[in-house]
Order: sequence, then structure tokens, then C-alpha cells
Amino acid sequence: MNKITPLLLALSIALAACSQEATPPAEPVVDTSTAPASTAVAPPPAPVEPAKGKYLTLAEGAVDLCKHPQGLMATDVSWDATSAGVKEIELHLQNPGEERKLWAATIANGTERTGEWLRNGTQVFLIDRSNGATLDSLTVGERPCNTQ
Repeated sequence: MNKITPLLLALSIALAACSQEATPPAEPVVDTSTAPASTAVAPPPAPVEPAKGKYLTLAEGAVDLCKHPQGLMATDVSWDATSAGVKEIELHLQNPGEERKLWAATIANGTERTGEWLRNGTQVFLIDRSNGATLDSLTVGERPCNTQ
């Protein structure tokens, strides 16, 4: 046998081995069972919804204790009693445990801002000024502050 044949055979095997594509290394396995807990920040609370009656609206229907930790707030009070045929109204406020008080006497539609004295349980009454009939009323609520 020729001495070149075994040499060519060895060279062919070596070249064939070199021409094969290398297998990429496997992805590392990560153990997530000991991963730290998420430190994501909770989204801010949603704004307090308005309170709406038939003729009366409070821009904020509840005291948000995150914004008002003392439990007192101001809000815009809007009314429109024109569809009831009323020309003039009175707005009365009553805090829990207190007497009802006249806050405003005006035309049948408008908006006024209260002072920072509305609290959980405060009632707002819309009164027909001509006969004293209560047309609408709303009660202020409260939303706790979750700072977790």
C-alpha cells in the first residue's frame, strides 16, 4: 500500500472535523427561587370621583386622606335646577353632629368653591328658595390613604 494513502486519509478526517459547525454553548440556568422580591412602586391612587345627584355635583365626592390627612377638604359645588323650573336656590351644609347652615343663596345654576371644612359625612342640600323644598342632596365620603 502506498504511504501517501494513510496520510491523505488522516488529513481528510482532520479537515472534516474542522469544517463542522461548532454547537453554541447552552444558555445559563438562573435559579429564580432565591431572587429578591420586586421593589416596584405602587401606582398613585386614582383621583376621587365627583359625587353627582340630579341637580347637584361635588367635584370631589370624598375626602382623600392621602391629600388631606386632617380629614378636611375644599371642593367645587355645582348645581343646575333650571330644568325643575326653579329661579333661585339655597345651598345648605350640615356636618355630622351639627346643625344645618345656609351656605349660599343664589340663582338656579352655578358653581362655588367651599372652604376647607368639608369632611366625611358632610351633607350638601340644594333647596328651592321659593318653597323650601329639598331638590337634591349629596353626602361627602372618605377614601383611606393606603401608603403601603
